[in-house]
Amino acid sequence: MADSRRRVSFTYNGPQEYFDLGDKVRKLIQDDTGTENWIATRSLPPFEHPPPMSSKAIDELKKMPGVKVQDVEQDD
Repeated sequence: MADSRRRVSFTYNGPQEYFDLGDKVRKLIQDDTGTENWIATRSLPPFEHPPPMSSKAIDELKKMPGVKVQDVEQDD
């Protein structure tokens, strides 16, 4: 059974967490989605809206200290 993908948005607790974790988060999302670019604000820290991600990748993202993840409601 294929893993269903869900949309999330996320940000960091502050600029330092973004600088410390940004590359790791970017790699996780790129590896999971195959996409290099996604919607993100230009604020510091940014609010990011990656493409739909696997449940496994979302769980990994949620486990990272300093990253705040929110599920995005989807229209069916």
